[in-house]
Amino acid sequence: MATEHRNIVTSLTTSSAAIFTVPAATTSVVTLLNLTNTTVAAITVSLQVTDTSAGSTKYYTRNLDIPGYSTINVVDTGKLVLEASDILLGIASAVGVDVIGSVANIT
Repeated sequence: MATEHRNIVTSLTTSSAAIFTVPAATTSVVTLLNLTNTTVAAITVSLQVTDTSAGSTKYYTRNLDIPGYSTINVVDTGKLVLEASDILLGIASAVGVDVIGSVANIT
């Protein structure tokens, strides 16, 4: 098995969109996922995981308030393990949330 470390670098919008999609024939382990509010006002964020093998989408976190100019690591006490083709989705109540993460892809 080979392990490749990658970064997740994106921004959230007011429409639900993929933050990260696991490549085919891969298991991905998200070890860090920082959400940074770059504005003065609080922003609410929701994250979901689509388990494509089960055909379901569930909330990872829902309506998480991020104060202005603050950062929250949403996987700070563990790891988020995703299977091939699973999708991590995100949406924010306003534009202004940057996403920085670390993921290990195992093939």
